[in-house]
Amino acid sequence: MVAATWQETFPDLLRTSVSYGLLGFLLALAAGTLLGCALARVPGVRSVAAPVLSALGWLPAVVWVPAAVLCLGLSAPVMYAVLLLGAGPPIARAVAAPEPGCLAGVKQGWAFTWRALLAAQLIASAMPDATSAVPAVVLTALLVPTLGIAVDLLILTPLERRTQRGLLVKH
Repeated sequence: MVAATWQETFPDLLRTSVSYGLLGFLLALAAGTLLGCALARVPGVRSVAAPVLSALGWLPAVVWVPAAVLCLGLSAPVMYAVLLLGAGPPIARAVAAPEPGCLAGVKQGWAFTWRALLAAQLIASAMPDATSAVPAVVLTALLVPTLGIAVDLLILTPLERRTQRGLLVKH
């Protein structure tokens, strides 16, 4: 379900948003990591994909919502496609870079996932009925900073520190 309605309960809205965000991030992380490894190791891939990734980096992920809705209908794949296009490129570019940049790209991808989710839910929900977007937008606007800060502080920042410490010890 993409569009939220006033009849849905808070736990339903929360479950939907969190599942979109987490699965969308994992898809972007997997795709971005694979593409980033290919960028780093295969010159032909780098010459073709690097300019495309740069171009995607200039576009907000929400640009893809109308096209995704037209191609996929109002469905969960719309959210995943938008999140993949929003979070995948910075992850891919960072994975192709030295190790500290890799985790910075993952952190950036995490943030892009939630920003894209909020905007994609707003736009996709507003397409059939503008008033149905309000519950999803309010919930996501509250959830995004809370979940984002928690994952950043509890998982990504400690992992980044550990990686940086390891690099300093190797020198």
